[in-house]
Formats: sequence, structure tokens, C-alpha cells
Amino acid sequence: MVQTGGRSRNLVLAAMIFAVAMTFIDQTIVSIAVPNIQRELRLSSTGVQWVVSVIGVLVFAGFTAWNTQQLKNEYLYRAMGGDTLERSAILGALSLYLNFINMFLSTLQLFGQRDQ
Repeated sequence: MVQTGGRSRNLVLAAMIFAVAMTFIDQTIVSIAVPNIQRELRLSSTGVQWVVSVIGVLVFAGFTAWNTQQLKNEYLYRAMGGDTLERSAILGALSLYLNFINMFLSTLQLFGQRDQ
């Protein structure tokens, strides 16, 4: 098993805290902005949900494309040693997996309410 230093753990913790904080801020902005957008564009709640779902699919499709390009560039242009390459591959795969999950959830929200 690979021993990690205290600095690495602190950086990972800081990155996780930053990600959670950004998610919280993003949700707060969306929850404040959506009612105003709905009122000004005269959309029903279903219309607002559709707009938010389409934006979610597009954003996560863009993230997926960007992460795929980053993984390709890292693999092709950086000559990294075994341990670092494995960690990078694992983090890249996790990032792509999360993007696919979010894109799938946005797609389900987009097409899931067709029976109404």
C-alpha cells in the first residue's frame, strides 16, 4: 500500500471542502434565480424544469468532453511513472463516471415526465 503524506491528505480535504462549498453556492444561486426566470419568461414549472434539465445535459456533456480531452493529453504528453499514472487514471475515470451519472440524471429529468 502506498503511504501518503500529511500534505497530500490536506490538499485532498481542501479540494473536497471546496467542491462541496461550490455545490452549495450553485444550488443557492439556482434556487434564487429560477423563480425570477420563471416569472419573467412566463414559463410553467414544467417548462422551467425542462430548461434546467437541458442546461444540465449540455453542461455535463461539455464536462465529459473536456475531461476526456484532459485524460488523452495527460496520457500522450506527460511521461509519468507508474504510481502517478495509476492515480491519475483513477481520478480521471472517477471524474468521467460522475459526469456520466449527472448527465444521465439530467436526461431522466428531461424525458421522465412525459406521462403528464
